[in-house]
Amino acid sequence: MFDKREVIRMRFKWMLLICLLVSSIVKAQQAPPVLFFSDLIFGPNTGWNNGSSQGAAVTIWGENFGATRGSSYVTIGGAQATTYAEWDAIGPARGLERITFYIPTGASVGAGTISVTVNGVTSNTLPFTVDNTTPIYYIDVNTGNNSNNGRTTSTAFKDIWKFNPCSPGDPHHSQNCNPSMDGQYIAYVRAGTYTTLDPDGGAFVRVYGATGGPTKQKALIGYPGETPILSMASSSEVIYSANFSPYGFNDYYTIAKLSTGTTTATGGNLFFDLVGNNNRIIGNISSHQNAYAQAGVIHLNGSKYISIYGNLEDTDGQSTDRMKHGIYAKTELLGMPQDASHDIATQHIDIGWNEFKDFFADGGWAGVIFLSKASDAGNYYTDYIYIHHNYFHGGNDVYSYVADGTNLNDHLYYYGNIFAPHTQTTCIYYNIGTQQIMLFNNVFYQCGSSTLDYVDYTSHPTFNNNIYWPVTGGSVFTLDDLSYNPVAISDHELFWNGTTPASSPPSLIVTNPTNGNPQFTNAANNDFHIGSTSAARGVGNNLSSTVTTNSLPWGNYDYDGVAYPASGAWDAGALQYATAAVVSRPNPPTNLTVTVN
Repeated sequence: MFDKREVIRMRFKWMLLICLLVSSIVKAQQAPPVLFFSDLIFGPNTGWNNGSSQGAAVTIWGENFGATRGSSYVTIGGAQATTYAEWDAIGPARGLERITFYIPTGASVGAGTISVTVNGVTSNTLPFTVDNTTPIYYIDVNTGNNSNNGRTTSTAFKDIWKFNPCSPGDPHHSQNCNPSMDGQYIAYVRAGTYTTLDPDGGAFVRVYGATGGPTKQKALIGYPGETPILSMASSSEVIYSANFSPYGFNDYYTIAKLSTGTTTATGGNLFFDLVGNNNRIIGNISSHQNAYAQAGVIHLNGSKYISIYGNLEDTDGQSTDRMKHGIYAKTELLGMPQDASHDIATQHIDIGWNEFKDFFADGGWAGVIFLSKASDAGNYYTDYIYIHHNYFHGGNDVYSYVADGTNLNDHLYYYGNIFAPHTQTTCIYYNIGTQQIMLFNNVFYQCGSSTLDYVDYTSHPTFNNNIYWPVTGGSVFTLDDLSYNPVAISDHELFWNGTTPASSPPSLIVTNPTNGNPQFTNAANNDFHIGSTSAARGVGNNLSSTVTTNSLPWGNYDYDGVAYPASGAWDAGALQYATAAVVSRPNPPTNLTVTVN
């Protein structure tokens, strides 16, 4: 006969074993958290509301944060954040998850990292430099006053132009500057609709360079948990730099979490037109907006090391001139200044995790993303462009238009993108003069009414590991000149709903093709995960060495942030196959008996 206390001990051991088993199953099967990017990459560990209890508010974007924080936490500079403005908020682009937290005073000053730990699992890290000197300002259209000092929410400035740094001796803004002038600072913009422009006119912020630098970084950011609206009905630009001579370049700016609202913009507008290096455009919403004539909502020229992450560009079906674009990167002289530390080449442009929706163009192809080089740019090239993990859908404009008859040089990369249906005749157009384009692990799903990829003359794209699903009767490639050797190379690719292209030397070389159903989870609702018996599984080439050799940002990760295998075959398409995070709970034991004396 069992001793009662022994039975209780046995029962407790069983329950403990079950709990440990369930915990191990949950950790093994839940998708680990992953961080993609942050708005700020610098900030103080003190000074929020001009106090000493916490520092700047920082937003991070990624996946698998968990619907509620619970015991999860962010670590920055070796210290755990204790105060959070948002946990697992969504968007604005691609349905990405985000967290907004405040830098704790215990965060170590100096170069460090950010990570997030969810249910005991810690993510990758993002770089971040903590300081204890950067001043924080606030802008509030509803309660602010430009005569205030701007250092607390109750003494906020009123207008966006109070962010303007001004450069020493600048005659245009001698009375209209941020108090920190060309120093390092952060300005948070409260909710509300902003209409008042810079006193110099034409833009909310009109910068006369040269300003900025590694120790003079500047950030204009939406206040935590709020979405300020900058009405483009009253402005042609959000931020504009006078890059012409005698003015210079403007470096190390961050523009983040702002919105142009839903009022239909009149004329042409630019969200970002700041010429310089190491600038960041993060998590903004550009809606109902037409780009300025022959330019882009984001206009890049003479700029390098630019990060364009997590933005939503949505023209909401507005019809616009075909020369207006979502992102316009074109190297052209146009009287631009030059100095020892800058030249006019447009290079190292990183365009990732954005969403481009419903771009409509009248009278031909424009290109949601337009890449080119003007003839007056000489030996300054548009080069090293990385377009990755973006979501393109809707409208009638070609998703990317590459080159414009002038040699671009090379190093253009498209990877991990989803190109969903629209009504243009082709998805991407590769024009004369491009020397090296590589596209890998993208999804091309019915995004051209006649062809997915249009290759024109001297372009030389290489395609690897992509999934192609053209419209019924459509083609994968259209080659406009068949005499070059070769025009295009396709290797380890998946083709469906059409005929697999055959090699046709010298114009097209096709190797290791697969014809089969990718088994998208729900393509009609824009879910392009692949099924367990998908023909895309294990048919791709392993490109780890290519990614490493070319230093491709996030090239070893798929659309969801899942790492590609270091060895062995990759799956084709933008999303690697991964089992669902389903928790299987074991049944309790049924063979225990309890006898009580």
